[in-house]
Amino acid sequence: MSSSIGKKPPAAQCEPDRSYLRADLLENRTSMSQMHTLTVCSDGQAIDVFSIGAARAGLGKQKWGDGKTPIGTFELGQPRPSSSNYGMFIPIEWRDAHGRRTPIGGAPVGIHGPKVRFDGVGDLDWTEGCLSTATRADNAELSKLIGDRDIRVLEIHVVSRSPGETKTGD
Repeated sequence: MSSSIGKKPPAAQCEPDRSYLRADLLENRTSMSQMHTLTVCSDGQAIDVFSIGAARAGLGKQKWGDGKTPIGTFELGQPRPSSSNYGMFIPIEWRDAHGRRTPIGGAPVGIHGPKVRFDGVGDLDWTEGCLSTATRADNAELSKLIGDRDIRVLEIHVVSRSPGETKTGD
């Protein structure tokens, strides 16, 4: 499998008058030409889109240590430097039954870049539950957009095909 670096994926449709991140993760990704995407929506407009990677164990995080990427709507924390050399780390948080912010499954899950030695192949499914931008430059750009536009919501969807991809015969 080769990486899709250099190819800008098509953006997802943004909901009117909303600012949020929309991750579209392919249910059965069989080749690198099929991209997971992260669309930055600001006031209902797609202002940027990134190719991303997800967890190697699949989708639907249920508990700490299952190695899966969560699905649903989450709050985003403030971007901060990663303690593990992944560029900027954008925490994905949810609220517990008492309304307290808590990491998903008890361990930090977020959006980050690839380690330096993997820069350019971050759109592979390799993480332990996080989303990963394909490049460190994408990670820096995404972190800046989130901060500049005060985007605090992430929606993670499972889709049968990438935005803009058509079924054979469509």
